[in-house]
Amino acid sequence: MYFGSVVSFDPKDPGKGVVNTDGTTGRLAQVGLGHELRHAKDGIEGKITKEKSIVRDPDSGGARDYMTNDEIKVRKI
Repeated sequence: MYFGSVVSFDPKDPGKGVVNTDGTTGRLAQVGLGHELRHAKDGIEGKITKEKSIVRDPDSGGARDYMTNDEIKVRKI
């Protein structure tokens, strides 16, 4: 069963809100596109669940927050 997907991507967005494992911020446009394409692939394959877990979100200073399990999975790839 396939559900489809839409990718929203701005090649000029440096991802300033993205915090890397070394503490720096930002990422290459290609990395952002790859991340969004992985979400799209999961959507097309019907693998999006929207289930959430409480994690330490590096993009908000390590604060404990809810994040979808789908986002957690894509970030680990």
